[in-house]
Amino acid sequence: KKDQHIIGYAGNIGLGQNVCYNFHPDISNIDDENYMYTSFMPQLREFVCEMTPDFSSKLDAIDDNHTDFIVGIKGRLFEISTFGFQCSEYSYTAIGSGSQIAIGYLFSVLSDELIKNECDYYNETIKAVEAAIYFNPHCQHPILIIEMEK
Repeated sequence: KKDQHIIGYAGNIGLGQNVCYNFHPDISNIDDENYMYTSFMPQLREFVCEMTPDFSSKLDAIDDNHTDFIVGIKGRLFEISTFGFQCSEYSYTAIGSGSQIAIGYLFSVLSDELIKNECDYYNETIKAVEAAIYFNPHCQHPILIIEMEK
């Protein structure tokens, strides 16, 4: 947890840790519907380019430092990629080497439950990560789940 955000990352460990521990975005307009696109993303891009000076000038620096983030803010969930600094909002998502397995599990279980708002998100999230661990040798325990109020 960080300020009013929850941030998780996969990819470059150094960049991910720097963002999680040293990135302090301005949250003065956090209630704006477009906050992630008009404020958070430009600040994140500037921070990443300052932390890794070669990032914006060398193509291989982008590959070396490529990191994906999940950002939770005010009940909304975003997936961010440093490759092109793309940002998308989702009802649920996953990042990392087992993400496709976890998202597939969540889709199969949650699609109807999301519509009805009848879901045990915590346990289904654990099962999705367990599926990724079982089917992907790059995924492993421990599982840490952080919840945030809407």
